[in-house]
Amino acid sequence: LAEKKNSIVTQSSVCYRSGVKSGRGLLFLRRARPARRRPAMVPNPRHIRRLLLVAATAAFIYIQVRHFSAQSHDAGRLALAGADQPDLSVAAVVIMACNRPDYLHRTVESILKYQKAVASKFPLFISQDGTNGEVKNKALSYTQITFMQHVDLEPVHTESPGEHIAYYKIANHYKWALDELFTKRNFRRVIILEDDMEIAPDFFDYFEAAAKLLDTDKSIMAVSSWNDNGQKQFVYDPKALYRSDFFPGLGWMLTKSTWMELSPKWPKAYWDDWVRLKEVHKDRQFIRPEVCRTYNFGEHGSSMGQFFNQYLKPIKLNDAHVCKSSHIFQFVQNL
Repeated sequence: LAEKKNSIVTQSSVCYRSGVKSGRGLLFLRRARPARRRPAMVPNPRHIRRLLLVAATAAFIYIQVRHFSAQSHDAGRLALAGADQPDLSVAAVVIMACNRPDYLHRTVESILKYQKAVASKFPLFISQDGTNGEVKNKALSYTQITFMQHVDLEPVHTESPGEHIAYYKIANHYKWALDELFTKRNFRRVIILEDDMEIAPDFFDYFEAAAKLLDTDKSIMAVSSWNDNGQKQFVYDPKALYRSDFFPGLGWMLTKSTWMELSPKWPKAYWDDWVRLKEVHKDRQFIRPEVCRTYNFGEHGSSMGQFFNQYLKPIKLNDAHVCKSSHIFQFVQNL
């Protein structure tokens, strides 16, 4: 019986493991399921877009690097080619303007009449102080002139009660414009005009000769085209030039080295009177003509037209092209 029981237990155990019904042991065999087929790999559109973006970025960077290398190479060749070529400009000419579009138009037309033939020697600029729209539009209408705009909205504090703030604004504008032309644009010389001036036919010849003087004669601080006593009844010789201890202003030229000296201590107002101080000009002199090469027609302006009819209106503007560069240079050298 024991052997039979063991045999039954053994068979039952075997049947249990094999899943066959035997005695009390019962096991249901599961039908083998067919293996699942993994779906075919379909490319993810987001991954494709990402790959395309990476490829496009790499291509763009490559093209930019090649383009930059080519530009650098060309710039280097141009720099080497132009290294031995002298700067043809004599001086930048800047017209100081503010809020008189009609005056500016008259001034520019007078200058362009004689500047076209020497445009490469005397590049033109208009520097506007403030935001007057008519002046800006007028300046921008001249494609051959570079426009600069000085906007300073800070309140003006005068040193004495009742002072006219216009003189402070003018001095501030002058400093900004001359810093721009000498320091940022690196001109060697600058001629300063105002928006109420007409020029003589030989204006540019006059200053071309004077440029040589400024470079060679350190006793000359600046050259002016104006004579305060140039009224018609007092002047006769358009070829006569004079050295003066008094700074005339009103159409004048200075060098970069002189401006580097003046700029750090430039006054807050009355800049022309300041230049006339001995501690400023240091016994250097100013060249001026007997017959003016500029005419000031500004009856209305910051000076309120004071003394215009008495002193400015009768000024004689040289009306003949008599000044040749070589003649002026030799004549002034002998003064």
